[in-house]
Amino acid sequence: MGEDTAAIDCVIDDLARLGWLRTIDNGDVELSEEGRATHSRVQGSVSATRQRLRAGITDEEDFQVVAILQRMAANLESQG
Repeated sequence: MGEDTAAIDCVIDDLARLGWLRTIDNGDVELSEEGRATHSRVQGSVSATRQRLRAGITDEEDFQVVAILQRMAANLESQG
């Protein structure tokens, strides 16, 4: 768990340096206004990209692709 905590702390530090997080009174962190604006822009970009990727692909086909990729990743992890 220590490695996970270190990785999370690193990400938090990076986001704080960018001005996307702020520390609140109890010591927790939350998105700053700039962080919220950036999140909104990124979310819009991800949504547009997803729409382009899924053009002509049904929900069922998308589900099947994700399921296959998950099995392939599990195969690699089990051979790890």
